[in-house]
Amino acid sequence: MKVRFSHFVTFGTGLVALLLMLVISCKGPEGPAGPTGATGATGATGAAGATGPAGASGVAGATGPMGNANVVYTDWKAVDISGTVFKYPNLSRVQLVPASTSNTLLTKDAIDRGVIYVYYKFGQLTFDQTSGYTLVERIKQDTVTAAVKIPGRTTNNINDYTRYQIVTDVLGQNYFSPKIFIFSGILNTSSGTYDPIPELLFQPDQVYRTMLATYPQYRIVVVYGSVKGRVGAVDFNDYAAVKQAFNLPD
Repeated sequence: MKVRFSHFVTFGTGLVALLLMLVISCKGPEGPAGPTGATGATGATGAAGATGPAGASGVAGATGPMGNANVVYTDWKAVDISGTVFKYPNLSRVQLVPASTSNTLLTKDAIDRGVIYVYYKFGQLTFDQTSGYTLVERIKQDTVTAAVKIPGRTTNNINDYTRYQIVTDVLGQNYFSPKIFIFSGILNTSSGTYDPIPELLFQPDQVYRTMLATYPQYRIVVVYGSVKGRVGAVDFNDYAAVKQAFNLPD
């Protein structure tokens, strides 16, 4: 009996091995890939990351102009010299008086609440190597001593010019009356008297008015209270600085 069982086991084992070989040898080729499956649902949003460090501050922009919302001003205007002309008896000068002292910019509010500045354009006598003495336009506040060509002179020597002076005398409500003098004589330091300039001696009034037909000109600037506290850095003696600070037109 033992011998038969052993043979049976051996026979069974061989049969199993044979069947496995048959199964393996009968495996067909790999089939085509199946269709792509549907996209899965989007996952939940992750937690926000930590805030990064602050960036460096940018460069500060340039300070803008102050603006002119609370600043009023006149255009550049010719000084009124159409009134009386006084010729001094000592021949030293001629005074030209305005025919009108009215100025509507000088209101009661401007007088009470504002600060008033008066600027003058004038010709400053300057020497040029090529052309000799010439007049160059300048702007100054309040009191000006300037030069003007003597009528009839055709050369550009220093003696071909005389001086004039304009002074802001008194300002008031609707009142502007600058004083203007043309120097018609030259002081003789030896005698203490004035040597008259012949072309300016006892001339008709229109001769003196024509001399000042181009210059001087004036501009009044009124700075009101809400601006006054912010203008400490503005040099009001420097018209270019005032023009830039308040955006004044030419």
